[in-house]
Amino acid sequence: MPLIRVSWGTAMQTVGLLPHEGKPEALATTEAFITLLRKAGFTPRLEERTASRLGHPAFGVAPEAFVEGLDLVIALGGDGALLRAAHRVYPREIPLFGVNFGHVGFLAEVEAQEVAEAVRRLRAGEYRVEDRLMVAASVGRPGTTPLVALNDVVIAKRGQARMISLAIVLNGVTLTEYRADGLIVATPTGSTAYSLSAGGPILQPTLAALVVTPVCAHALHARPLVLGAEEEVTVRILAPHEEVVLVADGYETLALLPGDEIHFRRATAVTRLLRFTGPGFYELLRERFRAGKL
Repeated sequence: MPLIRVSWGTAMQTVGLLPHEGKPEALATTEAFITLLRKAGFTPRLEERTASRLGHPAFGVAPEAFVEGLDLVIALGGDGALLRAAHRVYPREIPLFGVNFGHVGFLAEVEAQEVAEAVRRLRAGEYRVEDRLMVAASVGRPGTTPLVALNDVVIAKRGQARMISLAIVLNGVTLTEYRADGLIVATPTGSTAYSLSAGGPILQPTLAALVVTPVCAHALHARPLVLGAEEEVTVRILAPHEEVVLVADGYETLALLPGDEIHFRRATAVTRLLRFTGPGFYELLRERFRAGKL
């Protein structure tokens, strides 16, 4: 399974800032970024509501115009904020990086106290950009919109619903059927998230692959599968169950119906994550293992 593209620093000018507005520290760090970016010759951009709230209306634009012409997006608030930013820029492939505020994660690139050094490295071109595969899920039913995720798309039951009966079809071949609490189709980036907690493998994040992981399956033969990214996975909802949903990256949802077929495949665009020189994936993995965070 080949690696996907990694490129090196190029010139940037307009930088979008997407803070988690429920976190005061994220808003304070956004203020610091605005000052640092302007001094370094960048043009900051915010959504007009955020810009007005921070007292910088000149840098605000309407939400629908936010991503137009951006060279970079900085998500402030941890891995969840970066996942939402990935959805926001899709399919334009604008580079992203995240600022973390004390929570464990693999996606956020810098801590809040490191923002000045981050801006210096941006201006000096001391970074690389990794392309991360995304997964798309479409339901074979009129009126539905495909969901796209950087981490994972999950078939899940709501509340106290019964187990879900599923058929797994790979490239047109029905591989197996089983009952489970759900099913996760994860990217390599998402292999360290929900899929890992359900018993899935950890994949090197720039691999071109997908992971199919059952959640609490009522069958000994139901095991995680690692597939090439060009393969298509179809999951069929076999039995009439209520309150089954499709969830992309933990927050974008679509209600499913009995008999629905969900088609999972590599998305047409990637998420481009900006990385500074520092600990690599395996160093981060070692730190998480030592700290008991995985």
